[in-house]
Amino acid sequence: DRAIAKGKEKVEGSPWIKEQGELGSVISALEELRTLAEAADDALEDLYRNLGIAYGRQKCPYPNQYPKVDCPGQTKMREMMKKFLAVTTKPKDQVATEQLVVDNPNSFINLG
Repeated sequence: DRAIAKGKEKVEGSPWIKEQGELGSVISALEELRTLAEAADDALEDLYRNLGIAYGRQKCPYPNQYPKVDCPGQTKMREMMKKFLAVTTKPKDQVATEQLVVDNPNSFINLG
């Protein structure tokens, strides 16, 4: 719940930490929450979206060679955004970015 609330806070700039070590900690915490949320079938919409954003900010060693060279963050980002789109109740015009991520699986998308 705290991670979801933190992601919704109005702050200047991005609420996500760009430093990769801290980003890894954020992803680990969100993945733990995801396990609990999926078991309870609660708070999945924001959690999937926030996880997708966090994975999308992971550094990719060869972004210009994606998808020939795998980039795990890109793969997980798309997986989480697809789950987000499956559970969201938001109108389509409010989820255009998330839909773009899912609709373009062979394009490197930088959320950083």
